[in-house]
Amino acid sequence: MENKNILFAGIIIFLVLAGSFTLLDINKLIGGEANIGFGISIDTLISIATSIMAAILFVISAVAYKKDKRKRLLFVTGAFFLFAVKGFLIVADELIPQTGWPEPVAHLLDFGILILFFSGLAKK
Repeated sequence: MENKNILFAGIIIFLVLAGSFTLLDINKLIGGEANIGFGISIDTLISIATSIMAAILFVISAVAYKKDKRKRLLFVTGAFFLFAVKGFLIVADELIPQTGWPEPVAHLLDFGILILFFSGLAKK
């Protein structure tokens, strides 16, 4: 039953995002100039949604690890955590432009995410 609720929530989130695309002018969307209001571009909206989804997946996998205690889930949980951190860094840099430091950090986090996912797959 719980899996059906998660699937349903994912479908609803997808439909809301897809519906927001239809409200925008397609020419502005292709050019990357589309704003949804408050100066937020569609790229930023997608980054926010991705970050929230990664945080939700982190919580779900952490709960699964707490119940199951398999090391594989611990690696996957860590990867989702790093992915959420990376997403929030990117969103923060887009909303409040700082220096260029989040980009190199994001690349390092990508590397860490890949290592954690690989470790989770390779662990017996």
